[in-house]
Amino acid sequence: MGFTGRAKLGIEGMPPKELICAFISVCWIASNNSQSTATARPGDIVTVSFTASEKIIAPVIVIAGRTAGIINTSGNNWTGTTTMQSGDASGTVVFSINYTDLAGNAGFRVQSTTNGSRVTFDGTVPTSTIGIGDTTLTIGETSLITFIFSEPVINFDTTDVLVQSGTLSTITSTDGGTTWTSLFTPATSTQATTSQIILTMGTLTDTTGNAGIGTSTSQTFTIDTLR
Repeated sequence: MGFTGRAKLGIEGMPPKELICAFISVCWIASNNSQSTATARPGDIVTVSFTASEKIIAPVIVIAGRTAGIINTSGNNWTGTTTMQSGDASGTVVFSINYTDLAGNAGFRVQSTTNGSRVTFDGTVPTSTIGIGDTTLTIGETSLITFIFSEPVINFDTTDVLVQSGTLSTITSTDGGTTWTSLFTPATSTQATTSQIILTMGTLTDTTGNAGIGTSTSQTFTIDTLR
């Protein structure tokens, strides 16, 4: 929000003085996230930029509960930045701007943008479970493999999966990246009782760019394709 006002102050025996309150005319927020400037993850830099109606003393900008680093980019234009951390609250990144003009008049605190911009913070890494349709496979049989993630992931394919005693078809999703399926075909002339499918989580990211941690492993399954 913005505010400007003028008031005449008269004191007996002194000429009246004019009081002018500065206001914020333009304000927006953005992040340097590689997927979207409207999202952020730990390590991303969130920037609040604004233009004042007149020259002001260096403002105090707080972003996500931390005092931001301030830069006067030019004239009445200012920016404040902070690096998001893993312990920050998920959801909309809140900010505030407090400022004073050169005459010492305090402006109204700003806590919203003028263009509707916002940044949503996501510090949660994706997790996964693996389901196997048929855990006992013989000659000519295949099994549907289902990968279920805690949130949508991107760029998931067979290179992220270690398959024992067989192969996977192309992995696809029909719900935006939360559930993925593939068809497992057992190797020929193979007999195994403790085969598994192992997903490397560290090569996957959610839509904000958070990478998974460790691996996700399926239950064991049995293969007998000996003739």
